[in-house]
Amino acid sequence: MICPRYEAVELRDGDKGMYLGNSVTRAVKNINEKISEALIGMDPTLQSQIDQAMIDLDKTEKKVMLSFLFRL
Repeated sequence: MICPRYEAVELRDGDKGMYLGNSVTRAVKNINEKISEALIGMDPTLQSQIDQAMIDLDKTEKKVMLSFLFRL
């Protein structure tokens, strides 16, 4: 998969026994336990602040730690 320069990387579990390795339970766990804590209470109309909060959560260059490839 070729991602644009600023596109987040998909976080798939890789367990071939679940959805042929395409399950996303780790990504869901990150959303529920880490990302949601940073976003709860933020004004959803202030997208640049939300973007920055998410960027600040994952200090890796390509944002591979939490994987932000999801839609609110």
